[in-house]
Amino acid sequence: MVDVTNYVMLELGQPMHAYDRARLAGAIRVRFAQNGESVRLLDGRAVQVGSDVLLICDDVGPVGLAGIMGGERTAVSRETRDIFLEVAYFSPDAVIGRALRWGLTTDASQRFE
Repeated sequence: MVDVTNYVMLELGQPMHAYDRARLAGAIRVRFAQNGESVRLLDGRAVQVGSDVLLICDDVGPVGLAGIMGGERTAVSRETRDIFLEVAYFSPDAVIGRALRWGLTTDASQRFE
């Protein structure tokens, strides 16, 4: 699945992210973080976020940094059977400079910035 989302991004310039549907709890929402929240990213690191960071969340909490990187808790794997596909436009104002706070450089963040 990751290969497919990467291919679409390279061909069309549209970043996408796939979540393991079985690992998502309830509704998906996009919201700004509350100070002190943290997200464990796909690369395994946990990052603290401020109130100016846009998050993708389910009923349990953050599942990714909008326009930057998804979270570990809802990552797809070989066992994944159903996905939730995020295809979104995030305003550059909501993404620019955020990835660099944690030393991240992702294809998605570069395209949205």
